[in-house]
Amino acid sequence: MKIYYYWLDTYRFMSAFLVVLTHTRFWFFQPYGLLEDDSKNVFTQVLFFLSSLGRDAVVAFFILSGFLVGGRTIEKLALGERVSPTSFAASRIVRIIVPLAAVLLINALFNVIQGNPNDGWRILGNLLCLQGAFVNPEPGIGVLWTMSYIVWFYVLIWSFVLMAQKKTSTIWGGITTLTIALWVFAHMGSSFFYVLQVSCGILSYFLSKRNFEKWVLWSSIVAAIMVAALCRLSSESLSFQTLPLDNLLVQSLQTISYAVVIGLSVQHVPQSPQAVWIEKTMSKLSKFSYSLYLVHLPIVMMMVYLGVERLPYVNLFSLSLYVGGVLICMVSAWLIYVLIENPSNKLKVKILNKIEK
Repeated sequence: MKIYYYWLDTYRFMSAFLVVLTHTRFWFFQPYGLLEDDSKNVFTQVLFFLSSLGRDAVVAFFILSGFLVGGRTIEKLALGERVSPTSFAASRIVRIIVPLAAVLLINALFNVIQGNPNDGWRILGNLLCLQGAFVNPEPGIGVLWTMSYIVWFYVLIWSFVLMAQKKTSTIWGGITTLTIALWVFAHMGSSFFYVLQVSCGILSYFLSKRNFEKWVLWSSIVAAIMVAALCRLSSESLSFQTLPLDNLLVQSLQTISYAVVIGLSVQHVPQSPQAVWIEKTMSKLSKFSYSLYLVHLPIVMMMVYLGVERLPYVNLFSLSLYVGGVLICMVSAWLIYVLIENPSNKLKVKILNKIEK
């Protein structure tokens, strides 16, 4: 029986949406420190703050990616329940690779239009999510650097599923898969830290299974906000003097605090009409959050090619351009969801039903 986790869809959509806000603002406006003096005010500070949460959103995206797939699978294996290796692999391949292949194709078409060369081997490497280890991410899809950590984390989990089977050949297949995954991780170098961020989704999942008082959740939210502020203060900025903090340590604390917040908050059922409306609306929007995450940068880069400039001022005209750019990304992602991602999800259900029969 499928369990519904409240607020998980809200986190999914907001993670993708905040990344879109961040990347679009980067290409539509100059950094705050380089804006004209008339544009430096409280409104602009709030706007730039809200559109600078992309890195925080990526951390949440990593945790969410490990939440259900990693946490639920590990729980089943620990309880001795059978997990079908074929179903697991088919589910991940159709869910992740099909939309990814579509966006890579769209980006390749955009490259042709913009006069940029396409590298077949790099595209294949990105399709196999080997960017960061053996190939570079496609230039027009900067967010692809995150996919290698998520997908190869799933491969790692799949190796555990294979080794949990009773057939000797399947067990050896799991050992081989584990070896390949570790080999890929080794080539990621210090960036292996991001795999650990995805793994924190397992922590978040198991926290969601325990009952905590509401004050624990609110305390964890306050702690997460404080750590997020430390993360920002320890990062390079044109607007303020950064603090001499160990950035890796602060990022680790941030990941753990976000994992705790997500794990605790999904226990709480929305009660007020406003909360119920937010949860239902975000559940609908989250359906195309993956497409939005993947395709928004190629769309933004096409807009840059067509003449969008990084403006040094914030006024009604520049804000209208910015909002329009975000809306174009949203509509484009929705179309990809309708034409590709949703049909692939239906195909996934059919494949899984045939496998389980």
